[in-house]
Amino acid sequence: MAHFQRTKMYGGAFCRPASGLWLAGHIDQIVTANLRVASQRHAFFGCDAAFFGKHALSAFRRRELASSYQHTRLNQLLVVSHHGLHSLLHRLSWNIRHCGGGPLALLDTACKDVASDAQHASGKLRATIVSPVAFLYLIPLLPKFSQRHPNIQLELELSEDSVQLIPKRFDVGIRVGALNDAAYVARPLGPLRLPICASPKYIKANGVPHSLDDLANHRLLMLQITGREQPTPFFVQTRSDGARSMQMLQLPGHFICNDFRALHQACIDGLGIAQLPQPLVLEALKKGQLKTLLPAHLFDGLQLFIHYPSRKQLPMRVRVFVDFCIEHFGGHADLTANVSGFAAKA
Repeated sequence: MAHFQRTKMYGGAFCRPASGLWLAGHIDQIVTANLRVASQRHAFFGCDAAFFGKHALSAFRRRELASSYQHTRLNQLLVVSHHGLHSLLHRLSWNIRHCGGGPLALLDTACKDVASDAQHASGKLRATIVSPVAFLYLIPLLPKFSQRHPNIQLELELSEDSVQLIPKRFDVGIRVGALNDAAYVARPLGPLRLPICASPKYIKANGVPHSLDDLANHRLLMLQITGREQPTPFFVQTRSDGARSMQMLQLPGHFICNDFRALHQACIDGLGIAQLPQPLVLEALKKGQLKTLLPAHLFDGLQLFIHYPSRKQLPMRVRVFVDFCIEHFGGHADLTANVSGFAAKA
């Protein structure tokens, strides 16, 4: 004999539980079944039903609602009609008033929390960002972002790797390169040039390379992304029959590190030649601590972009973070500064 009967009503569904004890063991199935009906028909409060259902259940479980239902008998547990979430919350409120609150009161709170996030910037925001951009532009602005959006809990991962957002449960990422995945929305922040640099101390002791082939005879400082088998190659620009193209030079490294800032400092200290992001080296170039090498081969075909999973109803916390980044360092002057005047003399 079935424990509950699912009946169509007002374009939705409701479940009649056999007892409170049975309900305690099947609450997830009941909520999921009702929300699945809504997800096929409606969008409400700026978030679709599937999104709402997933996070409502998550909040529901987090409150550890493994309490007793022996004294709770419900006529209608969940009703999702064509009126969407408004109807659902109305019927939940009726049950709460007549059943003395308890677990449904907590579910009601979780539902309202999720709906509120679609209209107000709040909750945890997980972001992965290439480290030079984070240290130069975002971290100094965190007090301003926190003051503007005090209810957002920001969780940052600084990494040079192009991690996938969805499997790692990131909401947003700032990366370098090209994004050709329809599952994501990418918004450009500006070009990212990668000048090859060395300190005056190193140049005085070892001379200036005059060609790309000469690099193999120098001490090179290479980036090693964690988990990769080989160091990141040098990206250079070459010309053939008047056309420009990109070339990747896989060269042996004298010093290998997984952090741009460490490579930057090692380069200033005269340890060798490094290819570094322009915003990271610009101040050292202006101070005379570094010089650019092989300017004719400066590669400027990379783009810095902010990206996030494509969805119709973007959570407000993601939207305000993306807008903040674009407002404060999108198209920053450091990204487009002309560094040709800092080239080392042969």
